Amino acid sequence: MNMTVPLIDIARFILTWKLVSYVGPVIVQCIINSTKNNYSAFQFLCSMDVVATIGMILINVEKGRENCRRFVQERKSIRESSANRS
Repeated sequence: MNMTVPLIDIARFILTWKLVSYVGPVIVQCIINSTKNNYSAFQFLCSMDVVATIGMILINVEKGRENCRRFVQERKSIRESSANRS
């Protein structure tokens, strides 16, 4: 089974990663500048961590694995049917 990630998905991940690493410090600095308090930025970062942690807890790993298996089987059957036509 070929389960490699398409390059477009890798590019999207890298773009998102770079964008977040640029925008995050800008948001934190804006919070610090507007409140004149470093602790406010800490509260923002803590709340973002809590939201991310809750999101990670809610991910259903088994459902994701099953979806991946189904996707691979569908792609395999599509490739086999197109190979049989030619």
